[in-house]
Amino acid sequence: MLDYEYTIGEDGRKVAEISKRWFRIANTYGVQIEPSQNDILILAITVALDRMAHP
Repeated sequence: MLDYEYTIGEDGRKVAEISKRWFRIANTYGVQIEPSQNDILILAITVALDRMAHP
C-alpha cells in the first residue's frame, strides 16, 4: 500500500481530504481542509489514520 486517500465528511459534505499519494516521502501527507473547519481535529484524525495504517 503506497497510496493513501481519505475523505472526511460531515452532514453529507466533504470537509477535508487527506492524501499520501501527492508526496513520496515516507510518512508525509497532504491535508486539504475546507475553510471554517476544525483544523486541529482534522490533523489529529490524520495522525490517527497514519497510526492505524502503520501500527
